[in-house]
Amino acid sequence: MGKRIRAQRRGRGGIFEANTHKSKAPNIMPTFNVEKEGTVLDIIHNPGRGTPLAKLKLTDGQLLNIAAPEGLFLGQTIHINNPNSLNIGNILSLKNIPPGTQICNIELQPGDGGTFARSSGSFAQIIGETSSGIELKLPSGKSKSVNPNCKAVIGIVAGAGRVDKPFLKMGTKVHLFKAKGAKRIPLVRGKAMNPVDHPFGGGAHQHAGKSKNVRRDASPGRKVGSFGGKRSGRKR
Repeated sequence: MGKRIRAQRRGRGGIFEANTHKSKAPNIMPTFNVEKEGTVLDIIHNPGRGTPLAKLKLTDGQLLNIAAPEGLFLGQTIHINNPNSLNIGNILSLKNIPPGTQICNIELQPGDGGTFARSSGSFAQIIGETSSGIELKLPSGKSKSVNPNCKAVIGIVAGAGRVDKPFLKMGTKVHLFKAKGAKRIPLVRGKAMNPVDHPFGGGAHQHAGKSKNVRRDASPGRKVGSFGGKRSGRKR
C-alpha cells in the first residue's frame, strides 16, 4: 500500500498549518472617516510576514497596526483622513490623493482593511479619475478602477529587496516555511515515483501514462495535474 500523496497530506493540516499564534497583529487599515492623528510607537517584525508593522497610537488612545512604508520613523506623526497632508505614512481616501502619487495597502472596497500592494517593496500609482472611479496602476502593471472612498497609505511598503538576499542554507528556509504555513519538502515529480505513490508513477520511462486532466470534483488521491482542463494534446 502506498503512502498518501502530498496533496492529501497538505489537506489534513498538522505540519502544514501556519504558526499563527506567533503573529503579533494583523495589518488592518482604520475604518473610520473622521480626521485623527497618531504617533508611531514602534516598528515590529511579525513572524511569517515579510513586511515590518508600524504600531500607531491615536490621540484617543486607540492602537493600530499597519504595514510600515519606507521612510517611516519612531515618533512620527501620522495624519488620517486629512486631505491637506501628503507625507509618507499618512492614510487618505483615494479621491484626496493627487495623480502620480505612490501608494500602498489599498482597499478594494471601502472599509475592507486593505487588499492591494501589501507585500514588501510593492506599491501602486494613481493614474487619475475616470467615470468608473479612481484608476490605479497596480504592482503587476495592470490598471484597475477603484471606489474613490477607498483608503490607502502614502508611500512604498518597506522591506524592498528582501527576496534578493540568498538564504545560503536550507535551515533558514525551513523556518520561513514553518512561519508561513508551508513545509519545506524536496519536490519530487509524480512521474518519478512508483505506481503506489502517485497516479502518474511507474513505467519504463518517466511518462504520466494517462491524461493529466482531472475533473474538478476528483477525489484528493487523484486530483493531480490539470484541474478541469479545457483541452488536452498538442495544439495544431
